[in-house]
Amino acid sequence: MNKNFFALFLLTAVSACSGLMAEQQIVVVDLGKISMETQEFSTLRTKLEAEIKEKAQAIEALEKKFQAAVTNLQTKAKDMTNAALEKAQEEAGRMQAELQVKKQNLQAYVQRVAGEVETKLVTKVREICKAKGWTVVVPNALYADASVDKTNEVIAAMDAKVAKAPATPKKA
Repeated sequence: MNKNFFALFLLTAVSACSGLMAEQQIVVVDLGKISMETQEFSTLRTKLEAEIKEKAQAIEALEKKFQAAVTNLQTKAKDMTNAALEKAQEEAGRMQAELQVKKQNLQAYVQRVAGEVETKLVTKVREICKAKGWTVVVPNALYADASVDKTNEVIAAMDAKVAKAPATPKKA
């Protein structure tokens, strides 16, 4: 919210001073649309979703194993010796702790990767905007006239860079 307020403040200040300064090119880009529609970020998103799904499935399998152990413990507890009961409880506790750690690690991974992707996106958009000579770029404006919305232009430029980039060799 503070970034958008600052951007609007900056936009207003630049607009107010436009008579005193050289002509400014103030544009708007939709970072969400860019991340969803560019080839590079679409491919990256698909790859990351597959990685996260794989990690989540491993957690789900462990969670099912844990639930089965708890159910087994509840149904057989009265027939178990104290030593067997204690061992089963320790195993269930270990599984629960492992499950919690894996969930926390996945959450941290998702947050870290999301931050890295956002940084990469902003960097690439910034490079394109500078190359086009736009002096002020407002991301995700609440409202902007279509004449200043340059989102599609940025998407086209990013996709053109991907098309020109040499193919990376596949790992064997």
